[in-house]
Amino acid sequence: MTTSEPSADLHLPPRDLWPHRVHGESRSYPATFNATEVLLDRHLDAGHGDRPALRYGDTVLSYERLARRVNRFGNALRELGVRPGDRVVLASLNEWQAFVTNFAVLKLGATIVPTSPLLTPEQLAVIVKDCTPKLVVASSYLIAMIDATRDLTSDAPRFVAFDATDRGQGRAAPGWESLEALAESAAEELAPTARPHDAVALLLYSSGLLEPAMATAHLQEELLLIPDRFGRHGWAVTPDDVIAGAGPISFAGGYSTNLTIPFRFGAAAAIFPLATTPAQMFPLIAAHGVTLLAALPTRYGEMLAVPGADPKALRSLRIVSGGGEPLDPRVAAGWRERFGLEIYEGFGTNGMAHVFLTTAVTKRVKPGSAGTPLPGYTTRLVTQDDRLAAVGEPGRLQVRGPIGTLHWGHPSNADEVTRRQRASVRDGWVHIGDWLTVDEEGDHHFVARAEDLIRRGGVAFGPMEIEQVLLEDPAVAEAGVYAAAGELVAAVVPTEDGVNDHTAARLAEHVRARCGPEKVPDTIDFVAGLPRSPFGTLLRRARWADWFDAAKERADR
Repeated sequence: MTTSEPSADLHLPPRDLWPHRVHGESRSYPATFNATEVLLDRHLDAGHGDRPALRYGDTVLSYERLARRVNRFGNALRELGVRPGDRVVLASLNEWQAFVTNFAVLKLGATIVPTSPLLTPEQLAVIVKDCTPKLVVASSYLIAMIDATRDLTSDAPRFVAFDATDRGQGRAAPGWESLEALAESAAEELAPTARPHDAVALLLYSSGLLEPAMATAHLQEELLLIPDRFGRHGWAVTPDDVIAGAGPISFAGGYSTNLTIPFRFGAAAAIFPLATTPAQMFPLIAAHGVTLLAALPTRYGEMLAVPGADPKALRSLRIVSGGGEPLDPRVAAGWRERFGLEIYEGFGTNGMAHVFLTTAVTKRVKPGSAGTPLPGYTTRLVTQDDRLAAVGEPGRLQVRGPIGTLHWGHPSNADEVTRRQRASVRDGWVHIGDWLTVDEEGDHHFVARAEDLIRRGGVAFGPMEIEQVLLEDPAVAEAGVYAAAGELVAAVVPTEDGVNDHTAARLAEHVRARCGPEKVPDTIDFVAGLPRSPFGTLLRRARWADWFDAAKERADR
């Protein structure tokens, strides 16, 4: 094994601003190691190379076959100039080539930067300029978008596609090199490059949908910490498990679910295409024998709505979990009644690399509960006047554990990186900023993001409290509550039965009876849809009033 000792990373904030990492048992990790060697190669050394590692379509790759492909890709990437400490942008869907590229980049001692396939050329160009990669590796389905990105970046890095065919257009892509073709003639042996446990191995950028994308850095040890904390204590993963994550690998939950948790335990990862429909989820789960499924709450709602879905298709599942936004209690109840499965919720952030609150440890499921901290994490809720919140009292969430938020950016933006770090970490605690409550059993309940907290009549509350009450009415399919121009507005998507002249008054009275007069919306608007991301999560930081005006203009054209 070769060793890389990179110089101080000028993209990171000063070390005295880093979070206080409470490691405990994690200090059993060596001072230097290589993540790919630990996650993949050690299974071959233990004689388990024939075990299934990756499932996609009709293909099942064993650990040995996957390791050989990783080595070939790694040698090809080295020929393309990738060296230890370099950054490699991975612009892809969830596809097998992306998995292999990820492990190859890490084995070379470089840093992987997965990006969302839904970015515009302008948004991807911002990321490329910020992280200054040595190489951009692109899905063959995204070549047209990447071509446009190249035109927007000066001092552009080298670009290479999985293969030199524009899958989106169904034709050859002139001017593109094929990583797969280069890998075919590359050697199947590749020595791993050891890096310090606290070397930056992964950069995760925010979505860039509502504001410029910003990166958080993740240390090499975090690629083991997430499976060792969540995979071991939350999911109790075994080598016999097949794990499927419906989220993109560009987000923390999707990356860990797909690329670290299965391989830490010698389990298999099943790749579900991002374009998979709710109805297609059922035969895919059955075909791959998925035992652990992670998806966004909206996907569980869509699956529940699939007419004639066969519960037997889900009989291999032993754990179903969600995150990203709170689960609709109606969906949780529907899964329990129709499929006999509980959905375990969690709470985390990109900066924290994965969930650190979960109901999967205690298996104690309550409506709206994100559960308790994972072993090794400590949380506290702090009120507006900086005291610890009492049971049931909303407070801003702070957390401390083996992983903490670490901002990252181009050295020219060092002042902004430092500002973000000071805002995120104080006195060693990571200040998440979201408001939660904790009940008598220690279970955490989400209230609102900091910017969404509503104060009226001396009471602080979150929009979801009102939304959940509105959803109790059979006339309401979706509900979103927001403050605009000093008023509390409820946007309601009606069910197919529609609404009548008395629906708004009935809903207002229902909120008054269940929540109190200060939480009754001043206005209830009936709308065709709510602002959501391409992945279905509610865009609460959008300017909702402007969004609805624009939607109405589009409908009137």
